Amino acid sequence: MKVNVDIFKLDGRACKVYRNISNQHSEKYILVQAVDREWISRESVPKEVSPAHVQAVDEEWISNADYSDEMRLLDTEAVEILKKADEEIVFANFGVENWNDELSPWSADAVFKNQPFLGKAENTLDFVTDIFIPELIERYSLPSDIKIVIGGYSLAGLFSLWAAYRTDIFHAVAAVSPSVWFPGWVEFAAEKHILADKVYLSLGNREEKTNNKTMARVGDNIRLQKELLDRQEIKNVLEWNEGNHFKNVEKRVAKGLLWVITQ
Repeated sequence: MKVNVDIFKLDGRACKVYRNISNQHSEKYILVQAVDREWISRESVPKEVSPAHVQAVDEEWISNADYSDEMRLLDTEAVEILKKADEEIVFANFGVENWNDELSPWSADAVFKNQPFLGKAENTLDFVTDIFIPELIERYSLPSDIKIVIGGYSLAGLFSLWAAYRTDIFHAVAAVSPSVWFPGWVEFAAEKHILADKVYLSLGNREEKTNNKTMARVGDNIRLQKELLDRQEIKNVLEWNEGNHFKNVEKRVAKGLLWVITQ
């Protein structure tokens, strides 16, 4: 399998895009994911790379490349998705500089490490809908009605859920170990109706077993999240994985994104 890899800078953000396209150019999905910028590169991306500089590489080359562990995780996730996807897809990742600020839907006090949340997710969503997705469609000559999936892990999973309550641009959501413990989240979800067609939820079976009282709510809250989706007759699944919050992150995300494009 050949994988097309494109790295560029857009509106100050590092972006990395993987594609498993053929000569037919029949892409069916854009998978959008927010990742820590170090998953893309430890160094800032110096300039935008045009489509003419896209590199096609073998999956073995990606797996064996000599670079940081963070970049290896993203490449592993991409290969896992591209190998198993039945459709041709665009797996598009954009970097986040300050995780707590850029992905939190509203401001909240710190729950660990004295790091509060500044609630700047609206700005991040504007980047996704108004800049990133239009750029992807133009850059790769994609159909304007291509299905768009948003996904992510941890706070990026919560951001993905929240984004689907805010706009109907997303066909599906893959919220993997989402931070549904976030203060005020269950009240928000109970009052709103999600606008996506399907939702994947997952959690590690040890994630709710923590001494942090706020984060220990994650188990009950994700069960309630599924119940709310069921009431709204949204196609969804809640899968439980072995381990804590930090186990097999890239494989869990790949599993979630694959579910929403194959079910």
